[in-house]
Amino acid sequence: MSTGRRLRAALVVALLAFPTASGGAERPPPAGEPRPGPGQGTPDALRGACYLTFAERRECVADTTERECRQNCDTLLCDSYAWLDRLPCWNWGYGG
Repeated sequence: MSTGRRLRAALVVALLAFPTASGGAERPPPAGEPRPGPGQGTPDALRGACYLTFAERRECVADTTERECRQNCDTLLCDSYAWLDRLPCWNWGYGG
């Protein structure tokens, strides 16, 4: 094999070995998956109820994202938190 052919073969192998850049374009979701709505670029943008636990007391903050819930817990120094997506706060007791 001549030097020119070896060089071309090496170039082809090198180009095939590295994945091509997508140019920032993302693949569209499969047909069965719902597309996010405006302002909901990621699943983290879902809003729901954030339950913060302080010692033996629990408080709920409505209409927050999971990230906001975690930040509230860190800021307010709560013991733990639970975030429930797409649900309102349940502040009415459990009946009896």
